[in-house]
Amino acid sequence: MQDDLLNQMRNFMQNFHDRPPGENKEHEATTDTELPSTEDIQPLPVQEPP
Repeated sequence: MQDDLLNQMRNFMQNFHDRPPGENKEHEATTDTELPSTEDIQPLPVQEPP
C-alpha cells in the first residue's frame, strides 16, 4: 500500500514537471480521468510536535 502511494506521487510529480504550466487546459482535463479517485487516496500522516 505504501509503495503504491509512493508510485502514484512519483507519477504525479513526473507528469507535473513534464508538462509546462498553462500549456493546454483541455489536455489537462483529459489526463485527470486517468487518475485514481480521490476516495482511494489516504492523507499522509502528520507528525505532531512533542
